[in-house]
Amino acid sequence: MIVALLASAAIASPNFPSQLATLTDASCTPTCTACHDTLAGGSGTVIQPFGEALVDRGLTSSTDTLAPALEALELDEVDSDSDGTLDVDAITAGLDPNDGTGVCDADGPVYGCLSHSGWPPGAWLATLTLLGLRSRRSA
Repeated sequence: MIVALLASAAIASPNFPSQLATLTDASCTPTCTACHDTLAGGSGTVIQPFGEALVDRGLTSSTDTLAPALEALELDEVDSDSDGTLDVDAITAGLDPNDGTGVCDADGPVYGCLSHSGWPPGAWLATLTLLGLRSRRSA
C-alpha cells in the first residue's frame, strides 16, 4: 500500500509535456525545463518565466488547467524572453520560450517529467520491496 501511495504521489502530473505539445501543435515534446528548474520537474520547481506565466494564468497541478492557461497566455501575447516570438509560438516551433534555444526532448518524456530512466516512478521502490519480501520468505 505504501508503494502505491508513493508511486501515485510521484506521478501526480505526468502528462504535461505531451499535453503541451498536443495543445500547441508542437513539432516535438518539450522538456520539463521549459517550466521547471530541472528535468525532474516536480511540485514547487516552476521557476522559468514561461512556467510562471502559465501559473499566473491559472495553471495548477491539474492538466485540465493547461489549455485555459495557454489560451490566456496567447491572448496576453506573452513573450517571456522578449525575442519577438510569443511563448506559444516558440513551443510550437520547438523552441524554449525562456531563451529561444531548442526545448525538444529527443526521446520524449518517459512517464512524465519525473522519470527519464525508462521505469515508471515508484517502480524501483516496488521492485526492491518485492525482492525484500521474497528474500524473507526464502530465509
